[in-house]
Amino acid sequence: MKHLYSDFLRDKKVHSLNEAFYKRLLKAVTGSQPVPYFRKVYGNGRKIYDDHIFNTIHNDRILQIIQREPASEQPVLKGFNRDNF
Repeated sequence: MKHLYSDFLRDKKVHSLNEAFYKRLLKAVTGSQPVPYFRKVYGNGRKIYDDHIFNTIHNDRILQIIQREPASEQPVLKGFNRDNF
């Protein structure tokens, strides 16, 4: 499996491309433009570039994209809902 944007934690430009990819994907899946649920910035206003790629709210649910660095060739998808807590 080829990993998209595998250097996203070390390169801000790659991180931004990764974020844009997931925003397009969420728009395609939900049918609406995703709007951030909370801002990913430090207290001084600078953007945080970490593994928490994007978040939004859709149908009263918070959707979060969290991407880890590639550890294997097998994809992993995890989901949580209120019943898991």
